[in-house]
Amino acid sequence: MSIGAFSQVEIDRSIQLTGTGSDAKITGIDNVSAPKDAVSAEVMQSNALTYSAAGGVANAYTVALAPAVGSYTTGQLLSFRANAENTGSSSVDVNGLGAIPIKKNGDSDLVASDIKNGQIVTVIYDGANFQMVSQIGNATSGGGGGAGDDVRTLIYTTDGF
Repeated sequence: MSIGAFSQVEIDRSIQLTGTGSDAKITGIDNVSAPKDAVSAEVMQSNALTYSAAGGVANAYTVALAPAVGSYTTGQLLSFRANAENTGSSSVDVNGLGAIPIKKNGDSDLVASDIKNGQIVTVIYDGANFQMVSQIGNATSGGGGGAGDDVRTLIYTTDGF
């Protein structure tokens, strides 16, 4: 291991430093327990930092990420497996930071069955709300939205769209 004169290293677990130059690697960073911990490719590929099964009740979902996030950040991505079907407007609370409304199509509240029990729901925080980017649970097979939504259909012909 080579450390420069002005380097700072704090190691609280066993890691391995191997190789030099463009072949240098750090291994052994699989257990992420704090927000500022380095992560391995395995942790990133498993999506463990942004996915959790939901708790709470219908319309008021709770999610516990590990390590816990310290605050909501614009652009923050979150996925969870819903533990109940929603019956109307809904929110999600991540690590006890406070419930944030889930919206669809920019500014519309969710309606009954937009989230199904067991559905994987993906949302992105826009600075005020979580925007649902996964398909809504009550979407029609024609590609439109659920109850109360405008139904939009994309038609493809041999001449294009």
